[in-house]
Amino acid sequence: MPRRPGGGESPANSIEAGIRNLVNDAGPNVRELSRRTRPGYDVIMEGAIVPGGWTEDAKALAIVTVIQELVGQITNPRWRIAAMAACRQPADLYVGPNCDSRKGRWRVLAEREGTAPGDIARRIEDYRGYWTQRSGAPCR
Repeated sequence: MPRRPGGGESPANSIEAGIRNLVNDAGPNVRELSRRTRPGYDVIMEGAIVPGGWTEDAKALAIVTVIQELVGQITNPRWRIAAMAACRQPADLYVGPNCDSRKGRWRVLAEREGTAPGDIARRIEDYRGYWTQRSGAPCR
């Protein structure tokens, strides 16, 4: 997820902040999104245009699905793998309590990529940089 053009953190009640919160902890969680448990979730849920009869859970599932599809379309491979791990994609590669945080999923990714044990912390920071797009390069 790119940082705001001016830098700094995104406003608490923004879509970006909501998406960042959604991938913390165990990853995208339909229940948390549908119950609007964190700042930014209201903005995400209200921005989704769906048929009027949809339940909050169905709407949240559609949003999570769209987020996952968009992550898969990121063309920069480093940013894509960091975002996929952050979003717990695919879920079967990020199973267990060691994957219940974004940092934990990045650790698993680094290990899977064959990163030496002494370099794992640095590699996690690389993934964090890709996630926040510290380089200033365009996303696509």
